[in-house]
Amino acid sequence: MTRCASCELIVLDPREEKPSQTCPACGIVRKKALSEREHRCGCGFAATRDQASALAMLAAGLRLKGREPSWAMRSAKPETCSRAA
Repeated sequence: MTRCASCELIVLDPREEKPSQTCPACGIVRKKALSEREHRCGCGFAATRDQASALAMLAAGLRLKGREPSWAMRSAKPETCSRAA
């Protein structure tokens, strides 16, 4: 018996999605200095900057396909907030 796995490619523009500035859990966008290597948000989500960026892009792709990520705590439209830690 042969099993076949499928995948889907979703192309996103990181300049539009701003994954390194977006919290993948709540969607708050906060500009960070390049020296900030850890993502910590006021919602309680914490990860390395690279992990958070990857999750933010995954969340954006899932939302584009009409699916909400299981870890997300927000609606489909990200907010801009300067008070996030």
